[in-house]
Amino acid sequence: MDHDETDSTTPLRLWHQYETEEERLSTEQALREWAGCEDEPDPDVTGLATISGGLYLTWIPDALRAGGCRVREEPGARTRGHGGMIAVRGILVHHTGSASMPGSRNVVRDGRSDLPGPLAQLTLDPDGVFSFIAGGQCWHPGRGGPLLDCPRDNGSPYLIGIEGVSNGTYWTDAQRREYPRGVAALLRKLGARSAEGWVAEHAEWAPGRKPDMGNWDPNDMRREVNRHLRGAPTEEGFMAGLSDAEQRELLDKTRGIHHESTLRLPNRRDVPGDDTEDTVLGYAANADKFSLHAINRINETAKAILALNVDLVKRLERIEAAVAPKAPSS
Repeated sequence: MDHDETDSTTPLRLWHQYETEEERLSTEQALREWAGCEDEPDPDVTGLATISGGLYLTWIPDALRAGGCRVREEPGARTRGHGGMIAVRGILVHHTGSASMPGSRNVVRDGRSDLPGPLAQLTLDPDGVFSFIAGGQCWHPGRGGPLLDCPRDNGSPYLIGIEGVSNGTYWTDAQRREYPRGVAALLRKLGARSAEGWVAEHAEWAPGRKPDMGNWDPNDMRREVNRHLRGAPTEEGFMAGLSDAEQRELLDKTRGIHHESTLRLPNRRDVPGDDTEDTVLGYAANADKFSLHAINRINETAKAILALNVDLVKRLERIEAAVAPKAPSS
């Protein structure tokens, strides 16, 4: 049975789509553990909570990748939401209250029996990968504010929500590294130069009501975001933007070129009396001194090296184009 997002009484078990029994149990665990961080729709904006049209932030995955982050995109994410956004005025950071996976991601996407999803635009999973859940409005701030230039009790149409999959007391090393990097990537797209005035934790929006971000101090988060904003995506971020398979392939190609370029030959065997050591490339450069047999052998090696170089140059150009910052846009 499909979930009717207009009917919050639909039992959750009917609209969650489980691939395996393990996924069902994970989702039920996440729902039990979610209580301390549960979200709600903005209470005083019934008319705005389902804005017709509005902004759908379909640029989010590309902005994250440009910042060196890894992203998985949930099917239907680009058109998912409680209507569109009015504008983007900031980013509200959360934790789910549960580290259960993939259950926590399912809850953010599909919601609870009393609150239909989506509950945030993004999750940051324990493996350090962002999951793009929704491009439209999500119910994540609830009562609180005013903050980040958003009216009191009306943050959903203006704030991007990120749910870190964590119980709030433990964050993986990957999450500690990627959360501020991802926030900075989004701010860079929005044209922001500092996290101040743009980034807040849920407990700052709703003091005394919300516990997230748990033991992650929001000032520490903003300092890390600003460190990323001070420059373009780092070399580390560039590599993080590649899949594991792409990183291995790039490393293998580079090692191959290095090996062929620096391999030392014992001597120029085809030149009588010459015991000079040389590299394969140097040997090829002096091929006019060698026998036809040597020339043929070195030509084959040189062609292989050139092919590797051409392949590497093309790959680097493609990667550089993918990570190049784009002009801010809505």
